[in-house]
Amino acid sequence: MKKFISFLYLLLIIKFAAFGQSDPQITHFTEFKMGFNPGFAGTEGNINGIVLNRYQWEGFKGAPKTLIFSANAAVNMFGSPGGLGVNFINDQIGFEKNTTININYS
Repeated sequence: MKKFISFLYLLLIIKFAAFGQSDPQITHFTEFKMGFNPGFAGTEGNINGIVLNRYQWEGFKGAPKTLIFSANAAVNMFGSPGGLGVNFINDQIGFEKNTTININYS
């Protein structure tokens, strides 16, 4: 029984130690369509841009902060219509800071 409890503690420690990365929490999925589907770039036929900002637990040290900039436009490249877009995501939680830049073509 003692070995079983020790084994459970070990599993819990490994589980918490293995969780080292997390995705930014994006709740505005209706506005940030390119973040969920890069093929959305240029589908509306005009230039679109959006800036999303999220601060959670304001006042606490290391509180989560997320900044997203996204833009896309319809383009005519290589002789066929398509879409071109860019996503900039800056996510900070505690001491972990992730910056991502994605370029999309559809």
